[in-house]
Amino acid sequence: MKRVLVVMVVAALGAIGLIQAPAIGATGATCAAKAGVTLSPGISLTASSGTFKSKPGGTLACAGTVKGTNVGGTGTLTFSGVYGTNGGDTCASGAGSGKLAAVLPKVGGGTIKVAGTFTFKRAGSDVVIQGTLSGATLGANLQFVPDQGQNCAQTKVVSATVAGPAVVGGTS
Repeated sequence: MKRVLVVMVVAALGAIGLIQAPAIGATGATCAAKAGVTLSPGISLTASSGTFKSKPGGTLACAGTVKGTNVGGTGTLTFSGVYGTNGGDTCASGAGSGKLAAVLPKVGGGTIKVAGTFTFKRAGSDVVIQGTLSGATLGANLQFVPDQGQNCAQTKVVSATVAGPAVVGGTS
């Protein structure tokens, strides 16, 4: 009798939406990204366009669900692309696009590989990223910090660090 009552209660709660199974492939994770980046030919006071690429050792630390898998911990991050796509990048502003890939640790062991595309807009050191990561929306607010000795106004920036929070959401 108790078993029948439990089944009936669970069925009733599920019917009114109080108990839901996780969606297959659901995504919702908060992350922190950090990576070194090289720029060629680099940015200065004069508008230019070129390419960028992450340096080895980039990290993406996430907690949540990605592609229906619980993730937690720090994984690897790589990316590359083009800058200067909106009339050229300068010290003051810029825009571009690229591709990224990451390997994230699963909760309980193992890893999951994800990949995507993004666009960015930069105003000074503030970089806003929008894109997709394995079919889910991606948003990030990163800081662009030139490497030591590169101040953009007097010395062209050819390498920097980007770091900040990111969110991977529902399907795009």
